[in-house]
Order: sequence, then C-alpha cells, then structure tokens
Amino acid sequence: VCSSDLSAAGANAPGVTFGSTATIPAFAAQYGPSLRLATPMGGMSLRGANLKGATFSNVDLTGTDFAGANLKSASFSSATLTNADLSGAKLQGSTFTGTNLTGADLGGADLTGADLSGANLSGANLSGANLSGVDLTGVDLRGVDTSGINWGTATCNDGIAAASHPGGKCPVVAPPGDRKSTRLNS
Repeated sequence: VCSSDLSAAGANAPGVTFGSTATIPAFAAQYGPSLRLATPMGGMSLRGANLKGATFSNVDLTGTDFAGANLKSASFSSATLTNADLSGAKLQGSTFTGTNLTGADLGGADLTGADLSGANLSGANLSGANLSGVDLTGVDLRGVDTSGINWGTATCNDGIAAASHPGGKCPVVAPPGDRKSTRLNS
C-alpha cells in the first residue's frame, strides 16, 4: 500500500508509534489488521485524527495533512514535516526538537508548552498560533509568518522570555555563525 494513497481523516489512534515501519490500528478496518507502512509516509491525510501521544520521531512526513488533528504530547523529534499542514492542530506539550518544519503551516495551531528547540522553521506559517510556554531555543525565525502569535511565556532563541523583549515578541536571532540579526515587526 502506498502511504500517499491512504487517508485516516478523523481516525482515533492515540499512542501509536511510527518508525521505519509501523502497524497502524486506525487503518485496520479499511485495509486489514496487518497493514504496515514503510517510511517515508509523506502526503497522507491525517486531518482531524486523534493521535494524542503518537511518536513520529525520525519519520518523513513531507506534505502530510494534520490540519485540526489532536497531536497533544506527540513526538516529532528529528522528523521531516516539510510543507506539512498542521493548521489548527492541537500540539500542546509536543516535541519537535531538531524537526524540519520548512514551509509547514502551523497557522492557528495550539503549541502551548511544546519544545521546538533546534527546529527548522524556514518559511513556516505561525500566524495566529499559541506559543505560550514554547521553547524556541536555537530556532531562526527569519522568514517565518509570525503575525498574530500569542507569545505568552515562550522562551526565545536567545533564552529570554518573549515578555522581556520589546513588544512582548521574540526577536529574530541569527543562527550560530551568522552575524546578521533583525527584530520582528520592527
């Protein structure tokens, strides 16, 4: 079965672990209990699915549709979510350490308490997202749509709380070795 042909829109599969191959109970009714998917899993539709606590570490999810999904406490460590749609997703307490989110749509997502340290957000959309309590250590926000973000108690790239910066917003801090730096909405 080609993973890009699958849809689990609205599926309920909390705690599922995705790895180099994965058995996915949410698809059992449609495709049989022995369905196994090899990564990359990109292009799948998991729109509105309940995947609370799921593990997607080191998985290629390029172009996957997670819009409106419940991904609370999910782990995406070192995953590839290039051009993925996470708009409106519930991502509270999720882990994105070292994750590639280039071009991802996180507009309106609730990332309260999530760990995005070291993530690549190049060209991502964070408009209207809730980043309260989010760890952005090592994240370069240049080129990211940050309009309407609730920064709340986010920890910025420089290790300082967003509320301590002018306007209560995280500054765009250059990555290590890059001497250029600008401020958001300056």
